[in-house]
Amino acid sequence: MAKLGKRTRAAREAFAGKADLTVEEAVALVKSYATSKFDETVESP
Repeated sequence: MAKLGKRTRAAREAFAGKADLTVEEAVALVKSYATSKFDETVESP
């Protein structure tokens, strides 16, 4: 099994247990962990 990177682990820990966020809160959380210099897309499960 592949190992997760530091940024991926930190992002997963930030999202853990936060299934009942509003759209605004979720967007703010995603933006706070965006580390790339291009537009990232968000896909819903």
